[in-house]
Amino acid sequence: MTKTISETDGESPDGGACESRTQRVTQRMARRVFGPMIAAGAADYMRVRELAKLLKVSEDELERFTVESTERIVARLTRAAKAQGALGRRRHWSYDMNRHLAVLIALKAERASLAHLRNAQGLARLVAAAASPQAASLQASPRAASPQAA
Repeated sequence: MTKTISETDGESPDGGACESRTQRVTQRMARRVFGPMIAAGAADYMRVRELAKLLKVSEDELERFTVESTERIVARLTRAAKAQGALGRRRHWSYDMNRHLAVLIALKAERASLAHLRNAQGLARLVAAAASPQAASLQASPRAASPQAA
């Protein structure tokens, strides 16, 4: 289950636990300031353009919109978000807040895409099951056996 920015109380947006009251306050302020920015960025997200800048991903994988490839991309983005968060918490010289935000935007958009793909896949299974000959015979038999038909 994916969490939205507002649902991660006690956690950083990249999954790390907050350690002190100061960090919790900072996290809360960051969610308030950057949460709407991440949501807006996820709405304007273009997979091919954004992921090419963030991850080393082949063009073939960028163009495949399957559950498996999206799961791999989400896993890589999650690792990248955790790494960027760790750099930021350590105040490392190589930390880039813009890159961190871009990774979080891509992660939110890819998680939404993954949920959509999984729902579509489940719906396709239901339609295929309903269209199968066994399902048709099961639907026809209760009508024939009903007392109103006689």
